[in-house]
Amino acid sequence: MKVKFPGNRKNSIVVTGTAVIVLLVLFYTILRFSSRKSSLVLLSDFTISEMPANTHFIALNANATAASVKNPQKYPYAYFKFADSQRMHVAAVLAANGNAALTLKIHLNSDETGMKEIPFIFGFLYDDDFVSGLKLKKQIEKRPLITGDLRLLSPADSFSVSFDLPAGTGGRAAETPAGFFVYSRAPVILQEARIQKARIGWNRGTIPEFAFAPNGGAIDFSCRDFDFSGASLVFPSVNSKDALMPHIILQLVPADSFGTYDRQAGIEMNAGGEKIRLLRARGQRTVNLETAALTAPFSYFELTENAGMVTSVFMSQSDGNLKPEEAGRTLVPYKTDPGLIIKWPQKNWRTGDYELFEWEQFSGILFFDTRDYRVQQSFFRRLAFFSEKSGYRGRLLTDAELGTMHGYNAHDYSSVSLAGFFSKARTENFTLNEKELLLRDILVGNGVIKLLPDGTYAAGTGAVISISQESPAWLRSQFIAHEGWHGIYFTHDDYRNAVAAVYYTMDQTALEFLKTFWITQTGLQYDPADTNLMKNELMAYIMQQPMNRIASYFLHLADRGSVRKKEPVLAAYVRNTGAVAFEDAGAVLNDYAFDHWGFAAGRVSLVVRP
Repeated sequence: MKVKFPGNRKNSIVVTGTAVIVLLVLFYTILRFSSRKSSLVLLSDFTISEMPANTHFIALNANATAASVKNPQKYPYAYFKFADSQRMHVAAVLAANGNAALTLKIHLNSDETGMKEIPFIFGFLYDDDFVSGLKLKKQIEKRPLITGDLRLLSPADSFSVSFDLPAGTGGRAAETPAGFFVYSRAPVILQEARIQKARIGWNRGTIPEFAFAPNGGAIDFSCRDFDFSGASLVFPSVNSKDALMPHIILQLVPADSFGTYDRQAGIEMNAGGEKIRLLRARGQRTVNLETAALTAPFSYFELTENAGMVTSVFMSQSDGNLKPEEAGRTLVPYKTDPGLIIKWPQKNWRTGDYELFEWEQFSGILFFDTRDYRVQQSFFRRLAFFSEKSGYRGRLLTDAELGTMHGYNAHDYSSVSLAGFFSKARTENFTLNEKELLLRDILVGNGVIKLLPDGTYAAGTGAVISISQESPAWLRSQFIAHEGWHGIYFTHDDYRNAVAAVYYTMDQTALEFLKTFWITQTGLQYDPADTNLMKNELMAYIMQQPMNRIASYFLHLADRGSVRKKEPVLAAYVRNTGAVAFEDAGAVLNDYAFDHWGFAAGRVSLVVRP
């Protein structure tokens, strides 16, 4: 006879045996024990409420007294009740932190090789499970459980299992558990019990760890899948001024080899029906996936390719500092990969006008995504003319002088340019608009510029990039690449040197074509006298598209009717040479980027979502 225990898709376990049926259909023997002190004590990662050190659980049977299951064929259960001080501490943690979990460290004490399964179960007890203080009811309601088959562990292994405290599941009102129980059909020792922050996921380390939402589930000892469907029972499912959606951190094994730029090694994941690829790069050890970036984060996830490259996956609460200020301003950025920004759902933004990000791989490089071009213009238009526009560089234009002139649809600025802009505004007592003042506060708060004693600013570490929701998806992707390369150029001396070498050694006639194109065709008003700007833009125009499209991109520019008319000789030269100069330059820069960061022409991300 078989019994199937509660669980979500792919997280149920089927166990056999008459003794299991009697106990696990939730018909418990009435236990009449006098109060016993368990050898197991409750530890806590929190100090928000007083709890005496080494506070022992109350043991409700002999197994709980010894904190072990020694004779599982006859007595497979260990029942524990929280002492009053323990329960008060747990309630205080939940009230102050918003979530908590009970984590058990368990040691498998024998090799039961003859069994088809070695069932393990972990669940909570509640007040209404008791007839009186220490007497359990004959029949206990069904409830979420953590189940597993210990046969999948090696003999004498230890593992950790964590159960997030429920916030209302299965019709049960939110309530602090009165205790917990463990069931095992193999001898086990409970080595530690600890109150920790809630999390969901697993770690395949020396001592494997498995953490579950309040709806429970089955332990996947193969460490390929993770079920986040119950995450909304413990973490916020929407962003608000008072709550933040959680994040998912993946730890990766070191990458000895990561392929080639066009066949790059990576991990593939089905994230709630959305395909996500995590590309490998030198020195890469972690990937941060904010659930606010994902289409269906509270779903079933599966590693479908190179699962062995992932050592742990845990969903946990995001940093509380990410919450917006009372005024609705967001000053602290999400640390993320640029590949997630492109399709980041606007409904999950922390403010209505913009969302703020920091490049996970490069500290200090900030990305602004704005609601539309109007908001973007409020932040950056005056700065664009001050920093780059020919005939206006170094000047602060009034709103009247700016009139209807256009800045850019995407922006990039170095810390030097940003410090110069705000310093000049300070020394000239120039009135900046609300968004520019907000930009200044964000830059100072994140160390991109530094406030000096005289009220002016010095360059800090990093750069600023901006795109807008008003741009179509394909253009947002190209802008992320184009502006992202600028961010790297601003912040990495060696890359600037590599770009300079390409700039001075490439076919100068082809280079002159591009310079002339910027002046006559685009309306960008780049200042050709600014050699550093010319190097930077040459690099970004080449690297904004994949290698196999570089030549065709520049051939397309050279074949435009207006370009043929205004640059007949230079355009013909590019067409006749097949734009090979740009392709050759791209090959050099592409190799540099891939070797150093795992990036490639057309891509400044390691997270790819089609």
